[in-house]
Amino acid sequence: MDELTFAGFVAIASALPGLGFGFAMLSGKWRSASAAAARDPDRARAVEGVFLVVISGLIAMLGLLFLVLPEETSRAIAPWFIGLVLGATVLGLIPFFRAHRS
Repeated sequence: MDELTFAGFVAIASALPGLGFGFAMLSGKWRSASAAAARDPDRARAVEGVFLVVISGLIAMLGLLFLVLPEETSRAIAPWFIGLVLGATVLGLIPFFRAHRS
C-alpha cells in the first residue's frame, strides 16, 4: 500500500466521527453544551451541525480523491483542496460565532 492510499483511508476514517456528530446535531438527536447555552439553541445546533458536516465531508472527499485519482493528479490537487478546507473552516466560523453570541 502506497502512502497516498494510506492517507486516503486515514482522511476518510478521521472524517467519519465528524459526519456522525454533524448529522446527529442536524437531526436533533445530540446537542452540544455550547449550543444549549446560546441565545437561540436550535439555530446554534443547526449551525454546528452544518459546520461539522461540511468540513468533515470535505476531508472525506480529500481521502476519496487520494484513493481514486492517480498519484500525480492527487499530489497536484491536494494543496488546493487543503486550502479549500481551510477557507471553508474560516468562513464557517462566521455564522458559528454569530449563532453563539449571548
